[in-house]
Amino acid sequence: MIWVDGQQQEVMPACDRGLAYGDGFFTTMLVINGQLVNWLRHEQRLKEASERLKFPVLNWKSLQQMCQSALASISQSEPAVIKIIVTRGCGGKGYQPLPSSEATPRILVQTLPYPATDKTAVKIASKTVKNDQAWSFFCVKAQICQTLWSQNKQLAGLKHLNRLDNVLARNELAEGMSEGIMLDAAGRVISGTQSNIVLLKGKTLLTPNLDSCGIQGTFLASLKNWAPTMGYDWQEVDFDLAFLNQVDEVFFCNAVRGIMSMESLEGQPWSIKQGQALHQQIMTYLTNPTFEEKAQ
Repeated sequence: MIWVDGQQQEVMPACDRGLAYGDGFFTTMLVINGQLVNWLRHEQRLKEASERLKFPVLNWKSLQQMCQSALASISQSEPAVIKIIVTRGCGGKGYQPLPSSEATPRILVQTLPYPATDKTAVKIASKTVKNDQAWSFFCVKAQICQTLWSQNKQLAGLKHLNRLDNVLARNELAEGMSEGIMLDAAGRVISGTQSNIVLLKGKTLLTPNLDSCGIQGTFLASLKNWAPTMGYDWQEVDFDLAFLNQVDEVFFCNAVRGIMSMESLEGQPWSIKQGQALHQQIMTYLTNPTFEEKAQ
């Protein structure tokens, strides 16, 4: 089901700048037991993107009402996904948008089924919630992608609507592969095709600097916040593919799947033991009914 500017419908104007130019941003949220998981982080993401892309102030009341309508339409016995898309609406001359004082952003809220288990992913454990498919721990086979991240410091970290780098990289995946490691032009490891990447080395979690490209994931932000509580140090560093041979484990993570340990890279096996334990720890925080993480 889709809501557009507060109305349940499945059409939008062809003049919309999100469709024409990718002029907008989005976030994808997990729903468990009828509740949005980690909403504060998603809200922070939307606000940051709106400010950095110089959007007019969003109608947060309308957005919250659409989210409530979306939640009401979802069965509480099944996990689900809600996607929020914000565009700059119609107007302007070509690439030049209307002044912020004249523009009216368009907000779309869409409900989606929880993604079926990838045939190439292996579920090896799960946290008990009403439906044990959500927040299950997955290990994935990965490859190295040839498609590079486009670099632009003005857009770095944002989940904007221009996602062709990810589309092309995802399209590279060979049969049997669930994820791919994406690099930048300098050969630095940046992310997976649809996830952030984190390395485990002893009791330290390392993740790439995302100062020139990549997406600052909401799950990644929560993991950074809770790392000290779980007994881990946190570092954001530059590293290349060769550095992977110096760490104990590698995992991918995103808001819908949580942690996905890399069980192999280009056919070479990797350990997944610590990733599984870490997954269970962070899921305990994020699925706790009383959990209210303060975005930092």
